[in-house]
Amino acid sequence: MSARRSGAPRTAAVVTIALIPALGLAAVWNWARDEVRSIPVVTVPSVVPGDGSSVVGVPEVQALSFRRVPTAVIAEVQEQESAARLAGVVDSVPEGACLAVGGQPGIRVEADGGVNAGALQRIIVAAAALEVLGADHRFSTSLHADGLEGPVIGDLYIIGGGDPMLATSSFADAMRSVPHWWTPVEALADALVLLGVERIAGDVVADGSRYDDDLRPSDWPASVSLTEAGRVDSLVVDRGRLSTSPRNVAFDPVQAAARTLVDLLRARGVVVEGFPRTGTMPPDVPPVATVRGEPLSRVLAGMLNTDDADIAEFVLKEIGVRVSGRGTRIAGVEAIADVVASWGSAGVAMTDGSGLGPENRVSCGALLAAWERARDLLPDGNVPFAAAGDVLGAIDDRPPVAAVGSASVIADALRLISEPVDRLSIGELSP
Repeated sequence: MSARRSGAPRTAAVVTIALIPALGLAAVWNWARDEVRSIPVVTVPSVVPGDGSSVVGVPEVQALSFRRVPTAVIAEVQEQESAARLAGVVDSVPEGACLAVGGQPGIRVEADGGVNAGALQRIIVAAAALEVLGADHRFSTSLHADGLEGPVIGDLYIIGGGDPMLATSSFADAMRSVPHWWTPVEALADALVLLGVERIAGDVVADGSRYDDDLRPSDWPASVSLTEAGRVDSLVVDRGRLSTSPRNVAFDPVQAAARTLVDLLRARGVVVEGFPRTGTMPPDVPPVATVRGEPLSRVLAGMLNTDDADIAEFVLKEIGVRVSGRGTRIAGVEAIADVVASWGSAGVAMTDGSGLGPENRVSCGALLAAWERARDLLPDGNVPFAAAGDVLGAIDDRPPVAAVGSASVIADALRLISEPVDRLSIGELSP
């Protein structure tokens, strides 16, 4: 009996001491939910029993370890670290450059007055065209016959509808390496033959009045060749080339289209007594044949994936026709500015569609907004023709980036994206 009574106080002492750290940890847990000010270490002192048995103790344990820090505290510190990184990237953007990063919280750093993004601005044209014209829009070219009587036609009119892909088979074959979907102009000549037409008593008249006569911007650099960016009107065959030679470009593409049609008709045995010329079709001349191009989404995909400046200029003027009835660059850029504003992005001040003009100005926010709307036109989600120091697109599952004017900006942005805050040391939780 005495042995049991003498052991009772020691047992009570061990239980009491063991409760002390538990109560202390509970208090620290409740306190850490509100704020983290320090990292206390609670040590349970060892107890050496009087009977010489082994030491009973608990090792040192940090009260705020990863096993015990509440999820809300970790999330708050991660958010603070991300904000610090964002601030560092923003500070690194040099004057005259711009940067936009999607996702949350995102980054927007715009240059005063915008930047000249060069060919990157074609993504804005593409996104605006999808919104204004629609992905299923098809450019059309039609033939109208004046005085069709049996096998004889008076004047024959070919009316341009702004198709940038209208081409002969020989031109399309020569451009086979370019992944475009060309519209066969031969289909119009074949249609006349199927109608039984044998002779055209009048002229073959090409009508390009849908667009204005400003065929090529005067402020483009002299280094931009006619084969890189040619003369744009609503009726152009083979991009205005008189042959497959890249140097043989017509001064008047509409006149050249009339000559091409005459050649196609004569090759099919149709007698053309008149001459190829340009003009405006009188009202009420009935249509006899129409050829339509591929859906606009395919045309735009070709533009973006092959760096095609001509398509951007055709589409720009067609946007002007749709919005205001005017096939001009000015009408097109005004319409696009309104579309970009409806996206909630910073303004744009474009002078052409291709981005070749030195006075074009856009914002990275507008580029990113356009990319988000037209990314399905790109095979891997990235614009393949960005100039050195520029980027537009997304890598893997990272947020998309638009950066113009500085390679270092891109490097910082990509580092921000590729290094997410996913680990925290205990030191980062200290005040």
